[in-house]
Amino acid sequence: MINNKIVVCFSGGVDSLVSSYLLKEKGYDVIACTFVLNEEQNNKAFIEHAKNIASRLGIDHEVVDLRSKFSQTVLSYFKDGYLKGETPNPCVFCNTNLKWPELFAFANRLGAEKVSMGHYAQTIDLDGNYFVKKGVDPEKEQSFFLWGLSSQQIARIKFPLGNMEKSNVKQIASEIGFDDVVQRKESTGACFTKKDYRIALRKLMSEKENPGFGNFISEEGEVIGRHEGYPFYTVSQRKGLGLNLPERVFINKILPKTNQILLSGPEKLWRKEFYLKDYHIVNEQILLHNEVEVKVRYRKQFVKGRVTLKNDLLKVELVENEWAIAPGQAVAFYYNNLLMGGGYVML
Repeated sequence: MINNKIVVCFSGGVDSLVSSYLLKEKGYDVIACTFVLNEEQNNKAFIEHAKNIASRLGIDHEVVDLRSKFSQTVLSYFKDGYLKGETPNPCVFCNTNLKWPELFAFANRLGAEKVSMGHYAQTIDLDGNYFVKKGVDPEKEQSFFLWGLSSQQIARIKFPLGNMEKSNVKQIASEIGFDDVVQRKESTGACFTKKDYRIALRKLMSEKENPGFGNFISEEGEVIGRHEGYPFYTVSQRKGLGLNLPERVFINKILPKTNQILLSGPEKLWRKEFYLKDYHIVNEQILLHNEVEVKVRYRKQFVKGRVTLKNDLLKVELVENEWAIAPGQAVAFYYNNLLMGGGYVML
């Protein structure tokens, strides 16, 4: 390798440590980079753990404080999304607008040609066009979060875990002496929200931004109950409404201008057509001229559909109805297991 430097986004968890180990075994000069994104991570235990794991692996380690940028980009997007009555996806947004750009910027400063994260995804070169490809582990597959990457960026990325299953990754970690890391509890969901996004949202909102109590309304416009403020509810929500009604009802629409929430039966939440804003297309020729797989949630199965350009939006037409597509949700497209792009729902 002419330039064998590679920067790995490094938390010290099993995925990033095994990624670093495998890259080092292949002859790369691995530099571990730990991003501090929020106050939860700005503590001695988190940073010292990452430093310790990097030291045991025999690789250099750097810490980059991104708390200010994280607040200005990801947390602002998260708060503003709910204030617009949308359902934001902060992990997709963070990957596209913060983590990868900062990782490439750090690598450029060090003169490193390649970068890596412990994602369960793959990359492939097709005649000089680079694509993200689905990872082989169906339970851990993470390509959904990467639709914002360009072909030029993908060309610089290595995903050592993409062709492996999580069980194999844990086995490797144990075999090289990291049983203590294997047994650590892994984080899930957005890094700053824990189990309930509403707690984080309340902390981020000013008193002026909080709309206060409002009305649940029926499709006929009848008031059928009170809620605590529209930002604290999401489309398709059924539990936690505080209502005692004879029939099953779900949140159908959130109406920020009037601080109202429209409830309806489940049959009203099916949809076959919607539009995307703030989208990214990896290969326009493939995406716009073929039936593709459409994924409307990370943990959701694929639905087939077609995508067309309509002015400055992407129009998505599904073959089958999909339930509870909400404004603000992230959507990704695939063709033959290759990631073709994605965007955010606009209804």
